[in-house]
Amino acid sequence: MTTKQLGLAGAFALLTLVAACGGGGGNGGGGGGAPFGAVFQNAFDQGPNDDPVDVTNAGLSVDPTAEPTVL
Repeated sequence: MTTKQLGLAGAFALLTLVAACGGGGGNGGGGGGAPFGAVFQNAFDQGPNDDPVDVTNAGLSVDPTAEPTVL
């Protein structure tokens, strides 16, 4: 590899790492439940040994024609 190719590969690796880290918060969560509302955000922010969050009354509506959410 040439120096230019190594530099581009390093820059790409660094950008990939920064993108993977995201905004983070809570117990290592990256905000995965934010698009679904506060109840789901609380569920995503739970620790592995915490009591489960009841999401049965979260008010989530389903639109089968909507584009998929990418988390």
